[in-house]
Amino acid sequence: MTPEPVLSPSASFIVRQTAWAHERCGDLEAAERLLRSAVEADPSGLDLILDLARVLVQRGHRREALSVLRGSYSRAPGAGPRLASRIAELCHEQGDVEGAIRWYEEARQRSDPTNQACLALRIRELELLGR
Repeated sequence: MTPEPVLSPSASFIVRQTAWAHERCGDLEAAERLLRSAVEADPSGLDLILDLARVLVQRGHRREALSVLRGSYSRAPGAGPRLASRIAELCHEQGDVEGAIRWYEEARQRSDPTNQACLALRIRELELLGR
């Protein structure tokens, strides 16, 4: 089995900065194309995946962003709490409170319990539960 290609940290940084420049100039299509290509080349690039999802949301494609994030999570379960918490946020934005709670719980379980971010995830989860 051939290992998946991975962009070097400097190449990933350049791609992200170029996509960000496209976003700031209002060319979300160019940002999306660039990030899609980068994610294809490096499907484990968490920051690239999160950036692509952000651009998709900005373009009004929330469901597709959620699909990208979920697909990435299933291919890289070690992605951790950042990816799971972003999925939870999108679920919540779309009115899927049960899904949001489930993903916040997933994020919390993958966090260091002594970490402040873990506590923040638990607070969000409890707020959604109305507690």
